[in-house]
Amino acid sequence: MTVVESARELAWIMRRGMPMSATQLFYCMMMPVTLAFCGALGTEDLDAAGLSLSIFQLTVENCASSVRWGLMPFLAQTIGGSKKHRVGNFVQRGLLTSVLLTCFNWTLVMNAGNLLILLGQDPVISVKAERFLIILMPGSLSMNLYDALNAYTDAVGYLWPTFVVRCVSLGANTLLQYLLVTVAGLGLTGSALGLSISLCLLPILQTAFIWGLNIHRDTWSGWSTRAFMDWGKFLYTVMPCLLTQSLWYLGTEYGNFLAGLIGKAEIAAESVLFQLNVIAFLIPVGIGSALISRIGYYLSTQQPEKLVRLVLTSLAFMGTMGAVIGIIFFLLRYEVPRIFSLEPEATELYVAMSPYLSIYTAFQLAAYPSIAALRACNSHLHTLLMNVIGYYVIGAPLGISLAFAAGWGLNGLWVGFATSSVSFFILLAICALRLDWRGRATAAHFNAEMETDMELISERRPLLPEPEPSEPTGSQENTAKVASSYLLSASTNGAKQRNAVRSKLPVLFGLVTVLAASLTLRLLVPPRVPDESGHHGTRLRLSSTPRRCSQVSMPQSWLESFI
Repeated sequence: MTVVESARELAWIMRRGMPMSATQLFYCMMMPVTLAFCGALGTEDLDAAGLSLSIFQLTVENCASSVRWGLMPFLAQTIGGSKKHRVGNFVQRGLLTSVLLTCFNWTLVMNAGNLLILLGQDPVISVKAERFLIILMPGSLSMNLYDALNAYTDAVGYLWPTFVVRCVSLGANTLLQYLLVTVAGLGLTGSALGLSISLCLLPILQTAFIWGLNIHRDTWSGWSTRAFMDWGKFLYTVMPCLLTQSLWYLGTEYGNFLAGLIGKAEIAAESVLFQLNVIAFLIPVGIGSALISRIGYYLSTQQPEKLVRLVLTSLAFMGTMGAVIGIIFFLLRYEVPRIFSLEPEATELYVAMSPYLSIYTAFQLAAYPSIAALRACNSHLHTLLMNVIGYYVIGAPLGISLAFAAGWGLNGLWVGFATSSVSFFILLAICALRLDWRGRATAAHFNAEMETDMELISERRPLLPEPEPSEPTGSQENTAKVASSYLLSASTNGAKQRNAVRSKLPVLFGLVTVLAASLTLRLLVPPRVPDESGHHGTRLRLSSTPRRCSQVSMPQSWLESFI
């Protein structure tokens, strides 16, 4: 491994990764902009908007990110093969999976008010949060679809269209928030409408760029029923991503929850600590996407030597960057509390926790190349297992024990966080460096060339004819001949693909049934707020408020028949 080759790999990572990180930054600014306009509506509306956006990030963004990370390895490996038109089949599977996960999100949204009340949230805030989420339902679908398209454009190397789309969406959200909340006086409803419309722009503009720039010319052969085939392998990849993302979000939330149990100053310091960590985490998100694309290409083209060099280079680079950012956080430990206007007690806590924040952030960033490497070769279960061991077997028990049993408070909690980050990095690095990359490259190349053909075998085996007898051998050439014999008869018969579509109809029927049941439950048991006597017997109307608060009055609308 020469220095020149490593420098070339590093330059490629920076050229591809930094635009992705900048793109993610513009999206992350949409939520603070929305909350900034809701802050003028009063404490209740601000709390409702903040609660709604937290639920949105925990459900919708979680599902969208899972589809993206689960889809990218398939796209990267297929682009590196000779049959690039099959990329379109994977994109279509990603879009269908996004629709399925959106239906799951909608079932939760329609009864979010009752669920939040059952969890002990304020009834008035819970009902307003549910209203906000219901208006965001079109935006939820758009967000899920957009991330599948985003994975496609990232994999084929068109990065700046995505950056432009995010900038336009952020500008549209800012303008709509001003017009609907400040000028039109629609209050919380206007804020939700503005955010929903801005999110709906994402897939529309992304699709326009894809078709306008002819990005799809080599990778899209049209809509195909093959998108309904071999869902087992695809969902086997997406679901571990979903669990991993959920555990990561849960780790953030349980930290805030436990800090709230310790004291008010602790939760203020904890919020600032994690806000800085989230900002730092934008860097490896883009680097990770670039690494998945590059590693997938090397896997499918059977270049394990270059792959190992890339992994080692990225580990060294992200380790150095993590150390630099950790040092910056430590050096600015006295300045950050002034920016966030923390009270003296919270400032002291933040200064005391800053060394742990530096360690936690540095090792999180250093671990991301290993995460990307495992994702690129579809080893998502390894990432999930390392996440569970590092954060929930080692870090969480240690932090909770020190915080409450030993009486260390927030200091003990962050000892657990720092320990979990270090252990997560070590476990992932060992797992990534000990992988059989040559074997992975051979398997990825075979999947890239034969995956779609083999779908016709594995989807509904009884419907396919018996293969011609062949001598038993373990070579890939013989397997390809067997697959070709299946393909010759199966691909010419449209009935086989129609059977694959019909096999998915029970799933569609189940989703429709669940949505209908959720809607029926929402209409029969609407969320209620307590009246003056304390009984839960009054529905919250759009034009009235059960208690005094600084709120802009909202006019009657077509939503009132449902909300």
